[in-house]
Amino acid sequence: MKKITFMLALLTASTTGAFAGTFTTSDDATSHVYAIKNVGSANGNYVCVNGAGFNATKTMSNIAFFKVEAGSAEGQYYLYSVTNNKYVSYSGTGKSAGVVVFANDRASAKQWKIALESGQTEKYDISPVDAPNIGWNWVGGVGNQLGFWDNGDGASSWTFDAAINVTINYALNGTTASAQKNGYALPGYTKETVGSPFVYTKVSSMSPETTAEGTTEYTINLAENLPFVKSENFDHAKWYLMDMHSNDTGNPDVNSGRKHYMWTYVAADQDVTLPQVVMNYETEITDNMLWCFVGDVFNGFKIYNKAAGSTMTLRKVSIGNNDAVGNTASVMSTTDDHNQFKLYPTTTGIANGFCFKLDGDDYYLNTQQKIRYDWNSKVLRGWNEADGGSTCRVFATNKFVADAARPYNNLYVKASELPAGAIGTNSYLEEGDNLETLKSQYAAATAEDYTSEQVQALVETMKKVNAAAANETTVEAGKYYRLYNAKDKKYLCVRATNNVQMTTDASMGKAVYSVVTFADAENGRFLMKVEGKTFGKRKAVDVPITLEGDDSKEKGSYAVAHTGTTFTFYDYVSNVSNRSYLHCNNAKGAGNVVGWEALGEISPSYWHVIEATDVEIDMTAQGDKKYASAYLPFGVSNVAGATAYTGALNAEKNAIDMTATTAVPANTGFVLVGTADKATLTIGEAAAIEGDNALTGSNFNTALTDATRANYLVFGVNAGTVGFYAPSSRVPSIPANKAYINASAVAGSAIALNFGNTVTGINAATINNGENNAPIYDLSGRRVWAPVKGGLYIQNGKKLVK
Repeated sequence: MKKITFMLALLTASTTGAFAGTFTTSDDATSHVYAIKNVGSANGNYVCVNGAGFNATKTMSNIAFFKVEAGSAEGQYYLYSVTNNKYVSYSGTGKSAGVVVFANDRASAKQWKIALESGQTEKYDISPVDAPNIGWNWVGGVGNQLGFWDNGDGASSWTFDAAINVTINYALNGTTASAQKNGYALPGYTKETVGSPFVYTKVSSMSPETTAEGTTEYTINLAENLPFVKSENFDHAKWYLMDMHSNDTGNPDVNSGRKHYMWTYVAADQDVTLPQVVMNYETEITDNMLWCFVGDVFNGFKIYNKAAGSTMTLRKVSIGNNDAVGNTASVMSTTDDHNQFKLYPTTTGIANGFCFKLDGDDYYLNTQQKIRYDWNSKVLRGWNEADGGSTCRVFATNKFVADAARPYNNLYVKASELPAGAIGTNSYLEEGDNLETLKSQYAAATAEDYTSEQVQALVETMKKVNAAAANETTVEAGKYYRLYNAKDKKYLCVRATNNVQMTTDASMGKAVYSVVTFADAENGRFLMKVEGKTFGKRKAVDVPITLEGDDSKEKGSYAVAHTGTTFTFYDYVSNVSNRSYLHCNNAKGAGNVVGWEALGEISPSYWHVIEATDVEIDMTAQGDKKYASAYLPFGVSNVAGATAYTGALNAEKNAIDMTATTAVPANTGFVLVGTADKATLTIGEAAAIEGDNALTGSNFNTALTDATRANYLVFGVNAGTVGFYAPSSRVPSIPANKAYINASAVAGSAIALNFGNTVTGINAATINNGENNAPIYDLSGRRVWAPVKGGLYIQNGKKLVK
């Protein structure tokens, strides 16, 4: 094993007679490096690695090492910590207020006065230059702190222990190398920056760590952290697609996706070209697009192309004088001078990007136009920066078909597993076992040992999937839907006890307050509405999305995307990353709808969209009939299980003449009369009501107070008679989607209903109980959506057993 020897600040086990106790100034990090020891205390501790405390253990991972640099005047010095590559400075100089701090560079660091104590040859005081009588002091206590105190105190004495020669062996795949600078090789780091931050990763600490007397050799085992899997040789190769300059935004293909400059072999000793290619699952991958890398990070990599064969590798050659920086081309050649390219980090933010360059060469491999301003004439040349044009990326040969198939593999749910009416179904995947076949092909084509045949099988399936996708339905403005959360299997609905928040509930498949509609917004986005209000913008983390009125500036604008039957709704909000997807927060028990991120697997940010064709309304029995009132944010084109009535006040304004109708427009109050337990109302278009209609209502709960209660007459039963009555103090609110009458329009505190000259007999009275659609609560005050038979509940302020 090759050994590289250099100077590090280590200590021998002995502390007497081994060191001169003096220091030498030096700007050379590999010599004159010291550990600073407190010799005025009984413990004899050394300054530890963070420079603000002490440690008595002589291990490389615990002790800090310093070099002393000359300052601006005699007796003044800079202290540089080779352990963390920073200058030691200070803030404040009081005996108990001074703090040792670090500075990133010498210009921002303060100097120290380092002077021998009176009558001493090895003991020093280390003081701020502007407070020479106050110096470093071991103050003990918690953490063995390093602080400031009066010089002359016993704990203010310091000595400088000199360095010894130590050999560090960097072991990687049977080869050793060293690239230490400024003592950076000491333990405590997480990555070794040798050539590139992604090249080496430490997999073991120095062994042994204890600096026992006579120990002069240490080994650090390293592992490669490469952006690709290197190949053993051409015949046992891992082949990749490779692009370059992926941050070039001058030539996207709007209709087909992002174009890539793909490395492509043409012929021996000719330019390696980089044509623009739209890479997707249908792109034909040929051998002249496939590359492998043979070598290691110490010596570099030979770059092979599959079509060029095992005798040719990439080589840089001079092309004479021209206006291209570097004046070199990169060709595939059979020359014996096989170039080995080393890896270097990109200077851009391109994810997974890296650069290639030869040792001793000033130019990185770079993509340039062979013919000026011709996008299709890109070839490999040289450039003196590791910028976007020099940045490469590699892709597995299965990447693009895997990317296309992954959403269907992870997210597609057959319509038969969803509530009836789900949209977005893919006709191909709905047939037989086609979805199961896609999933098995995806597993094979993304396995570590996938074959080209398995990838091609998935390609053929995706062609059929995408052909069928052209006929998939998606949301349309003006239509009505229900959103069914893909994760918790519940419907989105308005939280009835809070008019501005949304939640999810499994029983809301026919509820009025789970019907969502979409209205066109700008830039292909939608306003999403429920109960006549608009979904608001994404708020802070865990803050519910609220419903907003038409005049609110907080209305959200949602982009709709889907993979078959699985949808996302994204409201772009700046500075919140991707956490703007409509998301069910039930995982935390909050039951709120918030903004969050969409993950690759089924998550609460994914939804199924169900066509909302009808709603059901519970009917209240009274005599031989059953009744309900309604006020809906959408039109009703048909009613089953009951007859719908609107009504106009008579001349005396003490009764309403009820008129039967088969259709009711949106935001219109009406009464239902029938014999069924539930009335089924079909959502659809309805013409305006002819004549007057005294019935109105609200799509949200209307809270009643002593000051407002007299403004309304509510629908209900009093003394066995159905009518509209003044609500008593025991009625807390008018439920959402229920009809009421404005009291100012009538003559008294109760209104009779005239059904075909049959007037319900009523007396002026207040009503204490309303329809059975009034909110139901358990005894703790929580809203109950699905009461259990025999349970004890509160409705309209009264206890009842369901």
